[in-house]
Amino acid sequence: MKNLSVFILFIIASSLFYAGCEYDTPQQIYPRESAPDPIITSMVPESAENGVLEIKILGTNFSTDPNQNFVYFGTIEGHVINATENEVTVLRPVSIRGEHLIKLSVRESFSIAEFGPYSLEPGIMAISQPGEINSFAVDNDENVYYEYDEVVYKVSPSGEITEFGTFDARSSAMRVGPGGDLYIQRDDNRDIYKIPSSGGNAEKFLRVRRNVSYFDFDSKGNIYSGGEKYGICFTTPDNNSVETGLYQRTFYIKAVRIFEDYVYVAADTLEDEGAQLKSGIWKHKINEDGSLQDGILVYDWDESPYGNVAQIYDITFSADGHLFIASDNQNPLIILDATGNTEILYSNSFVDPVDKICWGTGKYMYVNIMSDDEEKSGVFRVVMGKEGAPYYGRQ
Repeated sequence: MKNLSVFILFIIASSLFYAGCEYDTPQQIYPRESAPDPIITSMVPESAENGVLEIKILGTNFSTDPNQNFVYFGTIEGHVINATENEVTVLRPVSIRGEHLIKLSVRESFSIAEFGPYSLEPGIMAISQPGEINSFAVDNDENVYYEYDEVVYKVSPSGEITEFGTFDARSSAMRVGPGGDLYIQRDDNRDIYKIPSSGGNAEKFLRVRRNVSYFDFDSKGNIYSGGEKYGICFTTPDNNSVETGLYQRTFYIKAVRIFEDYVYVAADTLEDEGAQLKSGIWKHKINEDGSLQDGILVYDWDESPYGNVAQIYDITFSADGHLFIASDNQNPLIILDATGNTEILYSNSFVDPVDKICWGTGKYMYVNIMSDDEEKSGVFRVVMGKEGAPYYGRQ
């Protein structure tokens, strides 16, 4: 009993001792406050269709620093280009399609905002049958025409493929021209053919002065064409063909494209002429009579990061004046801006050479992919988010 009393007194004393001591809680080494939780209320447009690339996310508690907002379409990150407290502008990924949950997080915030599912059309979509397409064009109604194995096919905007006409040769270029007729260049030949807008067999339309492979219309209906060794010819609307004297003997013309009042030419010098090899893109002012002024070098391909590893196949323009180059570079689509700087279009989205490119009338560009695997070759539609420069022949 005595021992029990001593034990109880010990417990009481210990309790009084610890009651007089203050308990110190652990302190945060890096104390901070979290940012307010982001909230998504809507997205503009309501779905990504008709070539949409930029998407606006509306809501609250976003960072005004674009680099502090992170947007995911499912598991794929988009590229944020602008931001305010209530609006984030993001470029959609082109590698995905279908419905995806949108997630937005802000640095320093512990919460993730979600919205959706949100629908995206395919960023890159096959238009033609797979295989080696020789040339293609797009009309004002966004129908795509292409020549495959001497048959010309027509693809409607809904994706229906029908046989449009025949062409008993290998084509190298195609344009929709006046009246909606389809003009086709026979590869390395003097003859340009035409299929009427209603379809049918290709018939000879005109014969130029020299063998050519590529051509384009200017705003007055003149046709400028070029190929290997024989230089640039221009043909008036009354079918009078004239040699310009440019690019003869030493050049292989790879592409011809009219932009504003200039003829742009992509060309290589020929190895068998003994001259220093040169590859690049030149532009020539169009005179009132259709003749061309001397060329101005727009882009020196040999001095570019791509000159030693790739070659140019085709060129076209966006409405804002950016020059798009198709090539066999590891990333084959290259954008050249007005200051001479270049960037890759959709890095790592294309892994095979692109030999022809053409803009539609809306916010899509069409590309012809040449792969060693025939199943991966063909014409593809690419979401661009902006319009291309006009093709004068189809106006």
